[in-house]
Amino acid sequence: MRSWSIGVIGLAGLAAIVGASYSSPEALLAVGVLTAVGVGIGWPHFLGIPARKTLAVLIGLPGVGSAITATYLPAPGFLDWTPSFMAAGVMAVFVMQLIRGTGQAQRLESTLGSCAGVMLSCLGAAGLRASALTESARCSWSRRSAQRSPCWPG
Repeated sequence: MRSWSIGVIGLAGLAAIVGASYSSPEALLAVGVLTAVGVGIGWPHFLGIPARKTLAVLIGLPGVGSAITATYLPAPGFLDWTPSFMAAGVMAVFVMQLIRGTGQAQRLESTLGSCAGVMLSCLGAAGLRASALTESARCSWSRRSAQRSPCWPG
């Protein structure tokens, strides 16, 4: 894959993130899940490590779980489960490397790169929900100053 095509994919992803942040939480969830799946599939190919299909699943699934819990947990604790998904993903990567057996090529690079991919997948998918923090901060500011705003009840 050429560098310009990776840049185009990244810009399309950025446009989807910006568009979904002005939409509903379900649209942001869809973008978060697609981001996690994209990182899961693309990260092993980007690093050039073996066992790409298995690692794609192990990198993408914690990000999907992190995006789902970040969407449905109330603010400000919507990132509370993200470290748990990161830990589960890292443990799954280590177990998969143990199952691969001894003497496999690029075991260390595969383990470290996959753990970094799990972190990117989880934080990227759950971090999309950070727009809820700015919205709640804007609403609380307008309530304190007694100005009418779109989040003012009534």
